[in-house]
Amino acid sequence: MRRFRRFPRCRRGRDPLTGFRRLSLTAFELGKLKIAAHVREELERAGIPFEAIHCKSGGLQARDTARLVVTVNGSPVHVDLEAREVEDCESIVAGEAWYKIAEFVGALRRAR
Repeated sequence: MRRFRRFPRCRRGRDPLTGFRRLSLTAFELGKLKIAAHVREELERAGIPFEAIHCKSGGLQARDTARLVVTVNGSPVHVDLEAREVEDCESIVAGEAWYKIAEFVGALRRAR
């Protein structure tokens, strides 16, 4: 008789609970996530009500850039970040990207 295991062992890079394959994120993808979270915190700290935050990349127009789009009062506003700036934000948002985001949030604050 075979016993049911509550948590099967992880084999071949699959998640033991869901069975889906595990994929690690690239430095660029991690940077995009960190930037979106940082912008959300800065907007909340500034008291700016926002509807959505998107960090898009790829496509024909923006191959080596990430476009951060924030929707405020129904109108989307964006800032473009270069791929190396996004990759530098893999662990913490700093450097040129930090200054661009601070300037972006400051412009949104003044526009209110």
